Amino acid sequence: MAQTASKRSERYAPAENPTAPETTDPEELLSLLGDEYARAILEAIAGSPQAGRDIVDATGFSKATVYRRLDRLEEAGLVASETVFDPDGHHRERFRATFEGATCRFGPDGIETVIHPADNDR
Repeated sequence: MAQTASKRSERYAPAENPTAPETTDPEELLSLLGDEYARAILEAIAGSPQAGRDIVDATGFSKATVYRRLDRLEEAGLVASETVFDPDGHHRERFRATFEGATCRFGPDGIETVIHPADNDR
């Protein structure tokens, strides 16, 4: 089930994603999706969860840029992370997209943004 955000309510709360904040401003969400770095990161993790260093390698962005965008994407509920423990005792964070698409509508009542959750979040 998709969740809706509109300028009229000025809130977005994706019930399917328990790690998402209670509210996100639709304009902030659109701004984030408009960011070329955030989009490239989402493309890098679209197929399967990736470690931060793998995202850095896939995008060619600096480590700082990748982690700043991952933080913003996670705060918006568009990305989730999990800690993975290797048999040798090392651990790392893996990041995955929590949605498979978004729809935006513009009307007399403002902007409406619909986020379509990924299959693994339903």
